[in-house]
Amino acid sequence: MRFPDVEREGRYLVDLAAVQLQLGQLGPAYSTLLAAERRAPGEVHTRAAVRTIVDALLDQNRAAVPGIRNLAARVHVPA
Repeated sequence: MRFPDVEREGRYLVDLAAVQLQLGQLGPAYSTLLAAERRAPGEVHTRAAVRTIVDALLDQNRAAVPGIRNLAARVHVPA
């Protein structure tokens, strides 16, 4: 899929991560957030939706999502 700019791609990936989280796919949701961060770091670091997803991943199961604390620190979610 092609996007007109990296910000839109970042938003798409964040939305995809939210869906994956709702489906209980913790690992894929985390991986998708990392992909979004690589493509559009400004989009990821400033969106409230990202903080909501990261907070939910922290609450679910830290063992299932290694590295989530590092991402939480980057998006300003208390771990």
